[in-house]
Amino acid sequence: MALINCPDCKKKVSTTASACPHCGYKMYSDQGTPLYPEPKKFNISFTGVLVTIVLILLMVLALKNCGSDSNNGNRSTTTRSSSVKEWYEGGTLHKAKIADWKNATYRNKLATCADFMAKTDNTISMEELKYRAVALVSCIDTSVEGLEFTNDMAVSETAVLCIMTLEYELKK
Repeated sequence: MALINCPDCKKKVSTTASACPHCGYKMYSDQGTPLYPEPKKFNISFTGVLVTIVLILLMVLALKNCGSDSNNGNRSTTTRSSSVKEWYEGGTLHKAKIADWKNATYRNKLATCADFMAKTDNTISMEELKYRAVALVSCIDTSVEGLEFTNDMAVSETAVLCIMTLEYELKK
């Protein structure tokens, strides 16, 4: 038994009722066919769910591998004549937990998010990369703020969810 809105008075009526109890609208023809529109059914495609799960797993793997080419999980930087690091250098939170994220400096968070965003799409300008990295830092900070149960979650997993929320797509 489903409830639908009566086509006449718009109040809730059971699909098993012969007439609307509110206004008397006849719900079935003399032949027994419904005189109301069929309720819309939500149809979830197995293929759609499977594709979504695979895409999420691929993004998690891609973000977990950020910075994996360096020693001890730390991002290596190129040697320059100046010891000043650029805003996108030195992120070390790629494989960290949220508890580490909460205690990290903004500079470390920004550099780590720059790595995540560059891995997501390496065709964007440095200006766009910084814009996206700042948005990602903000999203992660907001997502975990005041929630102690998130402390054991991986930063990369939270980053994936934020990247999806921010609607950035993985480019190949």
